[in-house]
Amino acid sequence: MKKFYYNLCLILVAAVLAVGCTEDFATDKNPINGSTEFIEVVADIECDAETRTTLLDNNGGKVMWSEGDAIGAIAADGTVTECVATSVNGTSATFSVPATTVNAIYPYTTDYVDDHAKNRIGHRFVSNIAFDGSAKVFGDKQDVMVAALEDGAFAFKHVCGYIEVKLKGTGTVKHIALRDNTRKWDALSGLAYISFDALPNPTAAFSTGHKAAFNWLYATCNNIELSKSEATSFYFVVPPRSYENLSICVQTENGSYAISSKNAITVNRAKIRPIAAIDLDEYKPATATDLSANGLANCYIVPQGSEAKYYSFPAQKINTEDKLANVAYAHVLWSDRAKVITNVNYDAATGTVSFKYDGGNKEGNVMVSVFDANHNSIWTWHIWCTDQPEAIKIKNNGAPTDKYHVIMDRNIGATYAPKSLEEAAGISAENATKTLGLYYQYGRPIPFPGPTSITNTTAEATNALFGANTSDFELMYGFKDLLQCFQYSTYQNTFASMLTNPLIFCTVNFTTAYGTAVGSSTDGKAYHAFCKDLPKPCTQADQLWFSENADVVSKKGNTDPCPPGYCIDDFETFKAALYNIPENRISQGDDTSNKTYGYSYQCPTTKDVVWFPANGFRTEKGVYSSVGYIANLWSARNCTYTNLYGIRWYTGNGAEATKVMGTSGINTLAWGFNIRCRAIDRTKF
Repeated sequence: MKKFYYNLCLILVAAVLAVGCTEDFATDKNPINGSTEFIEVVADIECDAETRTTLLDNNGGKVMWSEGDAIGAIAADGTVTECVATSVNGTSATFSVPATTVNAIYPYTTDYVDDHAKNRIGHRFVSNIAFDGSAKVFGDKQDVMVAALEDGAFAFKHVCGYIEVKLKGTGTVKHIALRDNTRKWDALSGLAYISFDALPNPTAAFSTGHKAAFNWLYATCNNIELSKSEATSFYFVVPPRSYENLSICVQTENGSYAISSKNAITVNRAKIRPIAAIDLDEYKPATATDLSANGLANCYIVPQGSEAKYYSFPAQKINTEDKLANVAYAHVLWSDRAKVITNVNYDAATGTVSFKYDGGNKEGNVMVSVFDANHNSIWTWHIWCTDQPEAIKIKNNGAPTDKYHVIMDRNIGATYAPKSLEEAAGISAENATKTLGLYYQYGRPIPFPGPTSITNTTAEATNALFGANTSDFELMYGFKDLLQCFQYSTYQNTFASMLTNPLIFCTVNFTTAYGTAVGSSTDGKAYHAFCKDLPKPCTQADQLWFSENADVVSKKGNTDPCPPGYCIDDFETFKAALYNIPENRISQGDDTSNKTYGYSYQCPTTKDVVWFPANGFRTEKGVYSSVGYIANLWSARNCTYTNLYGIRWYTGNGAEATKVMGTSGINTLAWGFNIRCRAIDRTKF
């Protein structure tokens, strides 16, 4: 392998793994036979003042060939032959290659993809390597180079660029990773194709698709100790391009840090892109507002504001006094607005997750997960950045005579709610879209993003979910066992697996999902997305979103999706209080289209205005349906009624809203509806 000498304490973090073995002296490894003619060629390495030679060391920062280095000699028919250096002299080496050779790649690997018809080769840039800190080297079989044979010589050109991350602070680094936050397939690792037609400036073009490309680089370090006075450098070998939303993720014995770049980072081929030194101690807030002060929840509201501020919450489930076990780090999973929150930190000593709200009156929804050391999601929380929702008091037969039925003025995840009938009547498409909120499968505390617009009628194919009509959210890639984009699943899942796989929208397939036929739309059963039918015998606690008391709830279920002080409505009070509203349909443009922004209602006693947007729903296949036509809301299912667990309003022929309680299809528990939370303690209202 090439050696790179220097006298600074520099650490390697890279993306490429050479598969296959070479030995120190391996001239006999060339697959020579009687029919193959070999020629001697000299190979020189690209090395100028603005490449990696900018690092200082005893040899001027040059990349050096070493005995045992092997290249892949590529013939015109795509045949790749392993050829080991017969002699080395610094940046030059001599190789014996087949006379049919036209191109070459370093390092040699058996894990290549032949695509000689397009004059390119596929090289595996892997997403996970181990680094034990025993060798102080840079570019140890990671620095991919390619060359064309011209005039009996190779002029090897670097394919990648380099990101230098400098860390300071107290503690020791156990793991470090780069993650690129984007929905596009500009990957950091995976299968890349290197075109020889692009010489002398080759690039790595990653294959599309989540199975072939990944937006992360991860390395394990052997407890590299940091210093407060001098930065330690970590190097990532990456494809040259501009990285818009890069984050640096560091795990130490004290916890984890996820630090987002403030600006785009551009990496050029064969050059190092240094990042200003990061002092990890500065990314752990001295004080932070505790979001759980009013109770534990799976959703926490961060008030929209102009100033940046730190917030925190304990990594605990709702009904436990113990912090979650085996947490290694915390990280943003997805966000429907870029950089609403940054600097996610997990404190191992206190079991607390903290983050920075960036201010600037930003609003949106963010999902934050905690992971174990193997990158498996343990639990996920919804951070809801919005102006403070108001409590709407409804005087109806669903509430005792001395109390109101109290609900939020908006769906979970919505960032706008009209405050008057006039405001509702004049609502714009943009603001109506902001009222839609997030979509939930029954029983899960984990939401899915909303549509791009309430007026968007673009169809979404079931094999390409969360694309054409899904809001422009930012998705973090690279978590083991989590899909690389939102996908639906057609296999039977357990509820536990749905909690730890927050990116899977799970479907129901009645004839194939479980290997045998499981029912039809007329068999009277209801099916979750993650089990065949509802638990039997039916108890209220089995219904996943449950309240122990229809009047005053003393305990939220662990999967309740509402913020502190609120819970999902139980069916009986939901039905009694909301069945007779709303009254007014707010149409979109031409009333004959039957398209609507939503439905409004003014409570006669309190004069509070209730707004229900025409959110439609995600079907059991995950795609949007009836957006702009129907308003759907979940309630906690009551065991008395087999198929009653929700409420919907729809409009036909431009008429006033028609109310339907519940749904009867066996697939509907797999649908994605919205949620309107109600106050737990209504006595104070």
